[in-house]
Amino acid sequence: MNEVDAVLADACAAGGVPGVVASVGTASGASRIWAHGFSDVARVEPAASHDIFRVTSMAKLVTSVAIMQLVERDELDLDAGVSTVLPQFATLEVLVGFDGDTPVLRPPARDATVRELLAHTSGLAYSTWNPLMLRYEQVIGSPNISTGLLAALEQPLVADPGTTIAYGAGLDWAGLIVEKLSGRPLDAYCQQKIFDPLQMRDSSMRRPEEYGRSLIPALRAVAERSWEAATWEFPLAPEFYFGGGCFYSTAGDYLRLQQALLGNGSIGGVRILTAHAVDEMFAPQTAGLEIPPMRTAAPADSADVDLGPGWSWGFGMTINSHPLRTGRSAGSGAWAGIFNTSFWIDREKGVAGNLLMQFLPFRTEAALRVAEDFEAAVFNSTSPTAP
Repeated sequence: MNEVDAVLADACAAGGVPGVVASVGTASGASRIWAHGFSDVARVEPAASHDIFRVTSMAKLVTSVAIMQLVERDELDLDAGVSTVLPQFATLEVLVGFDGDTPVLRPPARDATVRELLAHTSGLAYSTWNPLMLRYEQVIGSPNISTGLLAALEQPLVADPGTTIAYGAGLDWAGLIVEKLSGRPLDAYCQQKIFDPLQMRDSSMRRPEEYGRSLIPALRAVAERSWEAATWEFPLAPEFYFGGGCFYSTAGDYLRLQQALLGNGSIGGVRILTAHAVDEMFAPQTAGLEIPPMRTAAPADSADVDLGPGWSWGFGMTINSHPLRTGRSAGSGAWAGIFNTSFWIDREKGVAGNLLMQFLPFRTEAALRVAEDFEAAVFNSTSPTAP
């Protein structure tokens, strides 16, 4: 895959991205990893295949797998009301607006379901792409979910469940469901049921420093070809491991999870899900609603996220209803993390890839360009199913 190597090398040389680690693999277990550029501001530490990244919202795929394992064991009904499992969810109201600096709230029309938590139709919204929630955090002093404080889950909804798609803390609440029904902290459950079976040896919901490893630095773009250290960091000891964004992994490790889903739930004789459960994860789950443009309320952290028409949410990933110009098939799954990490899984063509970078803001033009060029190079290769 010389074209892939050239795309990644050229992107780093151009200076729009400081460094990148990428991987591609198939259901058979075949894989390849590339590393280019640098992982630090001083450009003295070359990017390496073993680098551990903050993959943040790519945790949503992990938590979705954990939820589907509970469903398979008949311990959970996807269409059950969230408050039947977590009674505290029933206290959440809908934020209508503000009267001066006083939030105007009303009861929701009904309880959200577990399915709606996973599909981002529960009414929950992150403040990064929702100005109403950003103002709520600022006026009330409510902590952001990234703090790892349980109080962050007390924020209101922005719409009645099932009426709209809003990208938010649904998977963070889903993580609490995993904890409640399994009787284990989310990090311990995922370690035992997902990471260990798949030999994801450098993946954890705990910060790597807790077990003697280190993260590559998080950077922030300050000008063209200019970077500084980012000050945003997740806590070492959160009050809970939030299933929507608390995850650290390597390109090779995360690829193992992708390959298991390519293999209808198994890889190398290890099964983490049934084929039926995997089909459910890749099915559109938004009841005909399409993902709307996500306009940033925090431009220092993220640009707008506008996927265009024809996109819905499955479980832990977006689903495209039409083929993409990169070569990705319709019905594939994909998502990303705010530090410009991303993944895609094309079941029709039997190939998956991820692209890990570590800088803010999310979705800069350079980050989008290298992600698209990387994906196109994979599908343009003479034998994309045999990296």
